[in-house]
Parts: sequence; structure tokens; C-alpha cells
Amino acid sequence: MKCDLSEKEPYYVFPGGVCIAQSLKIPREPKPGEFDKIIRRLLETPQARAIIIFANEDDIRRILEAAKRNNQTGHFLWIGSDSWGSKISPVLQQEEIAEGAVTILPKRASIDGFDRYFRSRSLANNRRNVWFAEFWEENFGCKLGSHGKRNSHFKKCTGLEKIGRDSSYEQEGKVQFVIDAVYSMAHALNNMHRDLCPGYIGLCSRMKAIDGKELLAYIRAVNFNGSAGTPVTYNENGDAPGRYDIYQYQIVNKTTEYKVIGQWTNQLHLNVEDMQWRSREHIQPSSVCSLPCKPGERKKQVKGVPCCWNCERCEGYHYQVDETNCDLCKNQNFAQKMFYLKNLNNVNLHIFNF
Repeated sequence: MKCDLSEKEPYYVFPGGVCIAQSLKIPREPKPGEFDKIIRRLLETPQARAIIIFANEDDIRRILEAAKRNNQTGHFLWIGSDSWGSKISPVLQQEEIAEGAVTILPKRASIDGFDRYFRSRSLANNRRNVWFAEFWEENFGCKLGSHGKRNSHFKKCTGLEKIGRDSSYEQEGKVQFVIDAVYSMAHALNNMHRDLCPGYIGLCSRMKAIDGKELLAYIRAVNFNGSAGTPVTYNENGDAPGRYDIYQYQIVNKTTEYKVIGQWTNQLHLNVEDMQWRSREHIQPSSVCSLPCKPGERKKQVKGVPCCWNCERCEGYHYQVDETNCDLCKNQNFAQKMFYLKNLNNVNLHIFNF
């Protein structure tokens, strides 16, 4: 397995036999040809076909474009983080090269209360948001004030437009997490006030200069039902429990879709029978760094990468002891194990009988 990372990482071996064969960095400001160079590097271990990508959607798209330019359609098995998720932009016009990609997204729910609130916003009742006028112009394709003159190709905003009626509207996917983050802070401050300022209205002296580490401990200790009805808790590292939907990008009858194939909630639930690969088969393709060595060959480990090796034949008077070692035949056994046969061209053929 290979990783194509936006940051440098060391090589790792994970439980279950998963191993990283290569770890590559996408430059912050890539030069021309940089993504083709990455594809060529990945092809140095051609049997390791699974590519885990942690990158933004623009870089994901450029990686797919480079793989297509290098005629690698169907070779790589892409595994994308939530920055890929179920987005269309990375795979637009790259459908065939992206086919079979497995991606993830945090489990999320649409918050009805937010929809009701946001659809009710207007220029008249949302003046406190300094960016709302700019959103209004972009959302409705119109211009406010003097920009909407008759000779302009933009129509003038009336101010009576309505979100969801005069424009398309879909709730942004991370609204649930933003709401829960705000409530986490509120619960933490409330619990902190209860402990440090019992019975006191307003801030007592203990909370007028809040210690950041102390507040962080209260944030990590919160436990409440969030906006979607699921528990909101954090571990000692400040991470919330991982809850993910797992998708696969599939092409069926020339129609593309991100199909849900499983989920992660404390453990993996994967519907392998729902997975489909470029061959239209449901047999899982393989991805290994090195193939098994043949009889008479030993493994020579690639330094720092336990899952990668080169196969070297036991040459001369050596024989294979185990999968990683060849040993020299003992001198006293040479006479019994070697016979000489001279052919018509006076070439000595060595025949071994081990």
C-alpha cells in the first residue's frame, strides 16, 4: 500500500498486515510536471496499487489528471479522506480514472431548525452579518445599490428575494458540527462557572482571567446530546468519537454515483458485496509491495519498509536456507553433491543433487 500525503510521514506497518510502501509529499506550490513526477514515483512499486490520499480537492483532481495522462486508468486503487468525500469537482471529466475510489465522510445529519432559520434571513433582518450582502448578490445573481444600473449585465436586487424559493439551497454538510462545537464551549463554561463561582451571578474573580489549560479540561469533559441527537464527548486528546460513512465511486450503465458501502462507528462495517471495480467484478483487487519469491530465491528487505523486498537468487555453491538467507554448501559434501559432465563444446556443466 502506498500513501500520497500532503505532509511527510515516516513508514509504518499497521495491524492486519497493512503496510506503507511509499510516502510522498505534494508541494504547497507544485511546479509544472510535479504531479506526473509523483505518478512515476508511485509506479516504482507497481504491485502496490492502493493509494491513500490526504490532500485538498484541487490536488486530488491534479493527481487523477496526471494518472490519466500517464495511461494508468484502472491501475491505481484510490482511497480518499473526507476532503474527497462525495464531491463532484475532483472527479469531473476524470470519471474512468477515479472509478472504484473508496472515500469517507463524517456521519452527519441535516438540522431542520437551521434550515428554517437560514431560509428566513433577509437583507432587512440580518444586517449584523457584514458578509450577508455579498452572499445575497452571489446567491441571487444580482447587484445591490449602484452596481445594478440598467447598462450593467447584472440585474438589480429587489431585497424581496427569498432563499430556497428564488435560488437553490442545500444545507452545508458541517452545520451539525459547528453547532455542537458552540454548545461544547457553552457547556464547558457553564460547568466551569458552577465549580469556580458557585451561586455567583456573572463572572467571579476566579473566572475573570481564565486559564486556558483549565478551560480545555472542562471542554474535554463535556457530555451531552448534540444537535442531531447523538452524544457529544471527547477523549483525552480532544477527539470526538469517529463516525463515518464509507463510499465507493461507481459507474453503472454510464451513470456515476458515490454509493454507500459501509460505515465506521467504533468498528468497521463494510458491505464488500456492494463494492464494484473497473472490471465490473466484485472480486477485491490486490495491492502488495512485493510478490513472493520463487524457490531458490531469498528476500532482500528494502531498508525501512518491512513489506517490500527484492528477490535474489542463491548463486554459485549456495543453497536457500530459509526465506531470507542463502548458505554456502559444506566442503565435505562437494564431492557427493557435484558431478561434472563435459559436453561436446568442452563446457563444464555443474549438476547439483541436494
